[in-house]
Amino acid sequence: MRHDGGRPVPGSRRRAPGRRRRGGRARGRPRRGAAWPGDDRPAHPEGPGHHRPVPGEARVIASHLAQVGHLLWIAGLAGAVFLMGLAVMRGWS
Repeated sequence: MRHDGGRPVPGSRRRAPGRRRRGGRARGRPRRGAAWPGDDRPAHPEGPGHHRPVPGEARVIASHLAQVGHLLWIAGLAGAVFLMGLAVMRGWS
């Protein structure tokens, strides 16, 4: 018998009585079987378990968009400072 301080095994938490499971598909669980008649796609394209994000997916694209947005924002700030400097140097002409 393991002496691990009586810690429960991960995933063995009891549900509070009176709580019902939410309906629908469990998160990260690929649906099994055919989605339509004649569907011959594999049920587990990447094996059972959680879906692993792959490069080129929404998360990666979003982070790249965020980087580009920050660069544009910084460039805009620099341009505004530069124009203000020009205006001050020329005496607000």
